[in-house]
Formats: sequence, structure tokens, C-alpha cells
Amino acid sequence: EVYGRNASWAKSIQGLADQVLSEVTNIFQRAGELAVSMSNEHYNADDRSAAADEVTELRNQLVILSNTDLGGRHIFSGDAFDTAAFDSAGTYQGSTDIPETLVADDQWVEVGFDGSVAFQGSVDSFQILSDLKTALETNVVADVQSAITSTRDASKQAISVRQEMGHQYAKADDAELLAGNLRAEFTTHLDSVVGANEGEVYMQLQQARSSYSAALQVAAGGLGMNLFDHI
Repeated sequence: EVYGRNASWAKSIQGLADQVLSEVTNIFQRAGELAVSMSNEHYNADDRSAAADEVTELRNQLVILSNTDLGGRHIFSGDAFDTAAFDSAGTYQGSTDIPETLVADDQWVEVGFDGSVAFQGSVDSFQILSDLKTALETNVVADVQSAITSTRDASKQAISVRQEMGHQYAKADDAELLAGNLRAEFTTHLDSVVGANEGEVYMQLQQARSSYSAALQVAAGGLGMNLFDHI
């Protein structure tokens, strides 16, 4: 029961993080579109100033997304989840330590993320938008053109982090499915305890639990087989 609940909770957090990073990708797609269009000589300083206002709004959205919480738990603050991950300047306030939850004997999955990696790993997502805003406000076309590559890099970073989170989600999903199967096994064993030897029943339950952990280890190893064959 506990393992199943933990796995379900982990999936909720990981699923929310995936949605957030999808929105982050959309933000940088739009920022890139603005950079491309405003690099065109047909646009003037007033046009770029108006575009800068939109980039400001995109950056504000990015800060809000980076501070996403689930029930008051900030998912990108590491294990400092009571604290918002980033301030308005884009400074990381969370922890680089990653919280985990137990989903089987000696099997853990992540239930939080290091925002400094997700948003400022290979590139600083906040700074990229700030630089684009400045380039548009100052009407420096060369700097606007440079932002085209930067916004693509930020988008790639978000996609890469999403892929890593996908592995954690799959692990939690396997754990939840296996826990449900184990629960059914327990129910079957309990239904047959009438008149059974207590020691034998205990051994059967322990064997089922061990099978669950073994199956989850196989899942973590990425082997392409039916996990339920182990129970």
C-alpha cells in the first residue's frame, strides 16, 4: 500500500514537472520567433520596443513556471521545497539535493528537481530572455540575431530535462503497477488463510514482497520483458 501510494505521488509530481517544461519550451519557441522576425530590417525601433514588452511577459511567465508547486511543495526547489525555487531576478534559492521517495525495498524515485539544472544548466534561461529584451529595447539588431541561437539552446535544454524526467516517471509508473499487482497477491493470500499454517502464510507474503522488489529492479534496468511475470 505504502509503496503504491508513494509511486502514485511521485507520478503526480513528475507529470506536473513535464507539463511545466512543455510550457517552457513554448515560451522559448515564441521568443525565438520574435528574435527571427525582429532581426528583419523592415522592423523599426518602435516595433522592437513592442516586442520587448512581450519578451518581458514571457520572462514573467518563466519565473512563475519555475516556482510551480503541488500542494505548497515547490517541485523545482530540490529538497528545499518549502522555498520558491527562483526570485524575480532569476537567482536560484532552492537546494541542489534531490528529494526521493521509497517505492520498493531499496528502490527510490525522485519527487523533486534541481531547478538550477532545469533552468540554468547549460544555459541560463532567465538571462537569455533578459538579453533579448535588452537587445530589442536598445534596437541592436546584431544582438537580436544572436538571441535566435540562444533561445533554441534554452528550448533544447528544457527538452533534455524532460527526457530525464521521463525516465523517473516510467520508473514510478512501473512501481505503481507492480504494487497494485502485489496488493492483489496479498488479497489472494489473505483469502486463503483460513485453516492455513501461520508460518506458511507469512513465508508466502514475504516471497510476494521479494518478487515485487525483484521485478522493480528489472524495470529499473530497462529490460524489455513483462514485469508481471516475476510475481
